[in-house]
Amino acid sequence: MSSPSYVAEPHIQRLPQLVREIADGFIQVPRFQRPIVWTDEQRLELFRSIREGTPIGSILVWRTSFRDVHVFDRLGPHRLERPTGTAVGYVSYLLDGHQRLSTLFGALHPLTTDSLAVTDTNHWLVYFDLEREEFTFEPSREKTEPRKMLPLNKLLDSRQLLAFQRDLDRFENRDELIRRADDLATAIQEYKLPVIPIVTDNINVATRTFQRINSEGTPMNHVHMVAALTWTSDFDLGERLSAVREEVLAPLGWGGFEDRLLLSACKVTLGLDLLEGDADEIAKGINARKEVLEETAHNVARAASFLKDRCHVGSPRLAPYSYVPVLIAEVFRQNPQPTETILAQLERWFWWVCYAYFSISANSSRLRRALEMVRHIAYGQSEEMEPLDQLDSIPARFDFRLARCKLLSLLMAHQHQLLASRGAEKWNIDADRLLADRGYEALQSLFTGKQLSGEALSSPGNRVLISPERIEDLRRALADENFHDLESLSCFTITEDACLAFQTEGSASFVQQRRRDLETLEIQFGRSKGFLR
Repeated sequence: MSSPSYVAEPHIQRLPQLVREIADGFIQVPRFQRPIVWTDEQRLELFRSIREGTPIGSILVWRTSFRDVHVFDRLGPHRLERPTGTAVGYVSYLLDGHQRLSTLFGALHPLTTDSLAVTDTNHWLVYFDLEREEFTFEPSREKTEPRKMLPLNKLLDSRQLLAFQRDLDRFENRDELIRRADDLATAIQEYKLPVIPIVTDNINVATRTFQRINSEGTPMNHVHMVAALTWTSDFDLGERLSAVREEVLAPLGWGGFEDRLLLSACKVTLGLDLLEGDADEIAKGINARKEVLEETAHNVARAASFLKDRCHVGSPRLAPYSYVPVLIAEVFRQNPQPTETILAQLERWFWWVCYAYFSISANSSRLRRALEMVRHIAYGQSEEMEPLDQLDSIPARFDFRLARCKLLSLLMAHQHQLLASRGAEKWNIDADRLLADRGYEALQSLFTGKQLSGEALSSPGNRVLISPERIEDLRRALADENFHDLESLSCFTITEDACLAFQTEGSASFVQQRRRDLETLEIQFGRSKGFLR
């Protein structure tokens, strides 16, 4: 393991030496860095810039004798070493350049047995198409002979590069291909980057520097910024968030609850504004009260249980609006033992806020007003929830990302539960669990492109709540002229009118009728829940 090439002064460093220092562990990546967020196109553009000799910016490192920083043990698919012995008295932690160095190191460092064992190794491999003179991730046999695809991880190993070039002898344009490979190798090996060290043993200086430099470029969310500002040798916000999600929320099926939403719930617990507040303010609150994460997670868990038991929302991806679980968690923070009356009002509030209030707009002022409402509900105070005169039409196209389509999915689950006894013997489906586990995949198209086309194919009237493994059974039952147990189909929100439309006029007529049936069902449901007159 060689000594690093720089100490305290800013300097220019060749890319191969930088790659070696990362591999040898002289440059470490602290865990308060955000994950890789660059797109594939950004990563390829980086290599295009290097090939052309265009500057790609400086690399900023924190040079310190402090060694208790939690670091990533991998960069890309490659395992990183940690310096041992007394060869040097310091370590350099990467502050700015994580996306660039991850891309460069992941592609240029030679593969080892360990890196080949990583499941997403192919995601990091970059090739240069010598025929087309372009960078790519996956060699395309249709476009270029694979042996003309130069893996970039051979460029820093002269023997591997030479072996690759020898294999080009079979091609008529071998001289040109070899020249292009040599030119790229030279561009990579001679490329220079400015490396700027921040020399200090003061962690606060390092994290503040990290905050300032990451306020530009690819936007950084509050979670990563607050993680940097709260980081100490014995507290890592990212690790703590992962731990509470795994321990508290995952057993309820809510392990996918986003960190940004958990942090928003923490802000409410700390008395901060739900939507505003800079990273400094949030970090100060968490530093002063580290237990807020566990406390908030338990309130979110109670909100999750409420949503699962009373609203069919068995996972965070089913929430029509992402902030709704955060708002409901505040009820359980304010009142850990709500009465049945309060819970009933909260259930009515859920349907009203999703169908009526947020359907107009889920802007910041409405979110803050909704937060006031749930606080009043928590204390048993009545809240005026003005019902709608009518609902908007169901979307023409079923898109699970839309709140209204998620609400339709929850309504289907509700109908399944309500009428399960009629089809329980034949279908035996736990609709709530199916929807929670499979999400969008649980909303199957009853008719395929062979029977329908255009708008009818993607219509909500063509979607049924059933597992992919059972959809063929339902199709056969509907198509069977001798199938007379139409009542059992009601748990799929399939009415006798829809069945008659199918038998007399075909699948397109069925879809139109079923969409009308779903709209009628929504109206009945809205009146029963009090959000519709």
